[in-house]
Amino acid sequence: MYNTTPVKKTLVGFLHRYPVSRYLLPLFSFIFLCVAVTDGDHYDGRELARHLSGDYYHAYIALSFLTLFVLAWRRREHRILLWSVEMAFLCLLVTNALKYSLPLGRPPHMTAGVIQADSGYSPGFPSAHTAFAFGLAWLILELRPSLAPLWFATAVGIGWSRVELFSHYPYQVLCGAILGAILGYWITHTPRSIFHLLSSMCMPGAAQPQAKWHRAFYSKYRT
Repeated sequence: MYNTTPVKKTLVGFLHRYPVSRYLLPLFSFIFLCVAVTDGDHYDGRELARHLSGDYYHAYIALSFLTLFVLAWRRREHRILLWSVEMAFLCLLVTNALKYSLPLGRPPHMTAGVIQADSGYSPGFPSAHTAFAFGLAWLILELRPSLAPLWFATAVGIGWSRVELFSHYPYQVLCGAILGAILGYWITHTPRSIFHLLSSMCMPGAAQPQAKWHRAFYSKYRT
């Protein structure tokens, strides 16, 4: 008999049966990003790169937050919104801390066919664009796996655009991708959010209920 099971249900069932397999997507995305940013042959993709680093990047962030808001509303789980805020807060905090504690410069720019020295307006390690893009993609992976390939593909494109526009060296983009994935995993697998951890320092015991909530959330929405 012909199998009429929708692809979506098949994918969710596979991820439920083999939960480790969901992390193959970030791995393959990172490998593809490595190839894209280290390829010595630069094609004429500056116009696309400018859009990916500009308008498309902002649209990606807006769509990500909208998707997370819809998921939070449909599941009646405010914690999803908190994850979004945590991701933005931690990406901003960690990337800026690394940039100004390890002031590694950006690559020279090409202007009118002439190589210009690094302007030095901001350190380049790591790429905040790439870190935030991969961090948001990780949240989508944990909450809505069927949408994750689109999000990771866009994150790879954003990382590639930063190198194509000479805004970052390849290693800065790759480290940004790793950082975003680490933050995404930490946020979604830690019972206590960063805000509850901070509040628990002032009010011991205030964050204890989060552990119970975290177990209940993952038992229901893991896939």
